[in-house]
Amino acid sequence: MATEEALSDQPAELSTEQLIIRKVEGVINARAPKDPAQQGTIDRRINDLVAESKEQAKIANDISGGGLVGMFFSRKPPLAQRQAVTRQAAIQAELATLRLQHSVGWRVLEVQVAAGRATVVSTEALAKFPLCDAETATTLGYQGASRCSWPTSTARAWMNSALLAALPDQIRSHMCQTHVQSRVLTQIVASDDWLFLPSSRELPLMKQRWGLLDGRPDSFWLRDVGLDVGQDGQRVLSGDTRTYNPTSYDYGIQVLASVSLQSFPSVVEILASPNQ
Repeated sequence: MATEEALSDQPAELSTEQLIIRKVEGVINARAPKDPAQQGTIDRRINDLVAESKEQAKIANDISGGGLVGMFFSRKPPLAQRQAVTRQAAIQAELATLRLQHSVGWRVLEVQVAAGRATVVSTEALAKFPLCDAETATTLGYQGASRCSWPTSTARAWMNSALLAALPDQIRSHMCQTHVQSRVLTQIVASDDWLFLPSSRELPLMKQRWGLLDGRPDSFWLRDVGLDVGQDGQRVLSGDTRTYNPTSYDYGIQVLASVSLQSFPSVVEILASPNQ
């Protein structure tokens, strides 16, 4: 018979949810080995793109009239600004790809066995983008994606097109659309999304690493919005839930997605086990 001391040294048996989380995260975070030279190349490319992004942001700043002013005095942007916005969108998509190759992974936030899915979140922000900006939406051809609500936001249109296409296959091949509820002032609105931003409800589920961008704390968008203004998740975490910001600001895009549990053979085995 095993002694009490020997039994206490044995690892605790994992729950079904813990087993699922381990399997899902192991698959979607799989990366090919990189040599130091390749890692250095990625580092330099990220730095170059971040620098170029800042330059393009300066050119495009007149689109929103410098933030608050542009919310009330919108005008058609000239060619230079439209080109800057188009280039900025491409830069941010490439940065997301490189960050996932470099250091950003995915973490399971929630497992919903009955629904057959899990919600995952990027461990850091993948890009920076305005939440709702009419001129940006027009320039990028996102018709109807300029009103200040998550279903009609510029960020949602960009995330579910350019950013979605930039994700690696090990996460994209497991993703499924999910029904997302968001708040606009006192109303609840719904949308079906491949990718979406966090809301205040999700913040307690991952207490660390919210809002980091390249390892540094930064502002990031929540999908719950007010009247032409959006919430900065970093300030919400600090307890300042009253603080809203012009949605034309470029804040961090920390990505959430749903993955189908049935797309992971190892998870299917766990669920089919008579012990589960």
